[in-house]
Amino acid sequence: MRVFLFISCILQYCFLSAQEKENVSKLSFQPFLQFPYYSLHSNGDLFNNNKKYPNNFNYGCGILVSKKINKIKINIGLSYNTKNYYRDLDTSKVLDKIKYLNIPIVVIFSNKACSPFIGFIFNKPYYFNNKAALRSAFARPSHAPPYYLYEPEIYFLTGYTLRLGCEFPLKKLKSQTLNMRFYLDYKFNEDVILESSYPIVKGHIVFGLEIGLEF
Repeated sequence: MRVFLFISCILQYCFLSAQEKENVSKLSFQPFLQFPYYSLHSNGDLFNNNKKYPNNFNYGCGILVSKKINKIKINIGLSYNTKNYYRDLDTSKVLDKIKYLNIPIVVIFSNKACSPFIGFIFNKPYYFNNKAALRSAFARPSHAPPYYLYEPEIYFLTGYTLRLGCEFPLKKLKSQTLNMRFYLDYKFNEDVILESSYPIVKGHIVFGLEIGLEF
């Protein structure tokens, strides 16, 4: 976690230094709200079906620092978001909750009506609520009672995500602009690994909506 925050500080410092040297445009700041929707499916290696896992309410928030060079706007920021969904354990249903800190780096090709963008995001999970609920009962090596409960290990890795989307200006005020962005994410790797018969549900594709106020 410390390394992740250190990288964020370095990126922000470099961004501000470039602004002072080049003096191309003023920096703008954009706090935003985010509403992701995960396309979730079961692990085909462990399940014989393609179960769907319904999303619970997911949200995020963050801030972007932007610099415009001609018609290209470069964004660097820090954000938080959730990945909440319902898991079917055959005999019961539980709610999995995962929390993330992210560093988005996004390039927007400015246009009046619709501005397409491409970005790369570093995802760092730091919380999972259901490790204890996914305990598994294993027999001793002799396969004879008594049984003991095994609580699975969980590993938080850095995820890497490609983002594509489009930004729409909703309303321009004197010194602020209300923006809306639709995006599609593709995550290249699993970032939460759980040693269990019921692993973390995969969700490589994410659809989402962001609403931000740019100063």
